[in-house]
Amino acid sequence: MKFTLLFYTDGWESGPTVELSHIPAPGSIVWTGGRRRDEGDSMYYVDNVMYPERGMDREDTVYLYVRPYMGYTRYAPMTEADRIVERLTAVGEELARVGEKLDALLADSGALRETAAALRDSVAALGGEHTRSLEGLLRLGEQALQSADAMEDGQQLYIEKLDDIVLALEQMKEQL
Repeated sequence: MKFTLLFYTDGWESGPTVELSHIPAPGSIVWTGGRRRDEGDSMYYVDNVMYPERGMDREDTVYLYVRPYMGYTRYAPMTEADRIVERLTAVGEELARVGEKLDALLADSGALRETAAALRDSVAALGGEHTRSLEGLLRLGEQALQSADAMEDGQQLYIEKLDDIVLALEQMKEQL
């Protein structure tokens, strides 16, 4: 049976068509030829198998989604489930980092709320103190006005007395 290899790089690219004696299962290794079976470039890891629909021109060709075989080391080929687990782990780590940042922001927010409350209390206290200071200044101003009024009244009395003295002197002058 003929199998067309589809490689995944930046997108799926069609590769060579090879003749195989059996249908490979996902997760198996396919050897495409070469002088020795241990050549790395000719061995591929099968990610998925896609059979053509009936009625297509080439029903006998099966598509294999493959990637280069790297050997069974710690970088052994991953199945799609392995890749999903890896992505989910990465997403979980990112969520943990975001959670830590969110916790820090919540702590900062709480500190800012406490600071704002303390500032409100300080403003209220200063406002009360400022109001008392203004009331004291108003009292001093009223006292100063009363003193000025008293002085004005006193000056008016002196002026009236002086006017009386001047009149008395003029009358004495006329009599003399």
